[in-house]
Amino acid sequence: FPAPGAGGAVPSRSEHGMSEEAFEELVPGEFWREVVERVASEAPDCLLIAEAFWLMEPFFVTELGMDRVYNSAFMHMLRERENALFQRLLRNTVARAPELLRRSVNFLTTPDEASAAEQFGRGDRYFGACALLAAMPGTPLFGHGQIEGLGEKYGMEFRRARSDDPPHRDLVERHRREIVPLLAERHLFAGVDGLALLDFIGVDGVRWDEVFTWRTGRGEDLRLVAYNNSDQAVEGTLRDAGGGSLASLSGAEAAGAETLTLRDERLDVELTCPLDRLRSEGLPIRLEAWQALVLAVEADLPPVGTAATEEE
Repeated sequence: FPAPGAGGAVPSRSEHGMSEEAFEELVPGEFWREVVERVASEAPDCLLIAEAFWLMEPFFVTELGMDRVYNSAFMHMLRERENALFQRLLRNTVARAPELLRRSVNFLTTPDEASAAEQFGRGDRYFGACALLAAMPGTPLFGHGQIEGLGEKYGMEFRRARSDDPPHRDLVERHRREIVPLLAERHLFAGVDGLALLDFIGVDGVRWDEVFTWRTGRGEDLRLVAYNNSDQAVEGTLRDAGGGSLASLSGAEAAGAETLTLRDERLDVELTCPLDRLRSEGLPIRLEAWQALVLAVEADLPPVGTAATEEE
């Protein structure tokens, strides 16, 4: 199986193919469903990861019961800048089956694809996409040579590198500064509890698909992620698509704060916004080309005793 003549580039498939009727007789049930159930029974600590194509990832998780599924859309849609399509995919997933995000394995290169350096470069574009990889629900997967910035496509059939491609030490150091801190906080990003997508509204009043943004957690664990997948700087406001309030989720309102401070320690970026403006207009933000901000939210508390004095 598949039928004779339909084996594509693998000759043995055509040589030893059989009709669909013969195949159904030999394999009457769903093979992978049987595998999943048997592995769960006999080797419960084994993690099963499926490779899916053509946006069939939900089928492998919900119907076949795989623990994880490779999310090829993450790499391909970011690389091709299919921003509107990727936004629609994310929004539909969050609305219908958010658990699928937690069970996705996201990546920027595989043995079948060109290296991350070739697809995304070694500069701001790559590190923006890599920050998104580290702050996305699910499991981040780093390919061989990705952190070192190696440009050669690697394959399982190669015994050794075919080109002189030494590690790029400056890239390794930038990973330590900008990506490792996010990986150290993976417990804040990996799940979907408290996850909500945000809208980026440009100065023209239109929602821009080039900017991917969401929030997760609450209180001290509240994080806001915003990534500009374009080669132009953008300015606008972030608004909670579900009607939630960053002010209330951060605890700022309960603490009696008047402003909210958001900081990305990795990039030494700090934003402040009065709570009344946050409620009425959203959070003003500027993102450089390919920039990803991962902001921790803190309340600017009033001086001790202020609230009590006003109440008296």
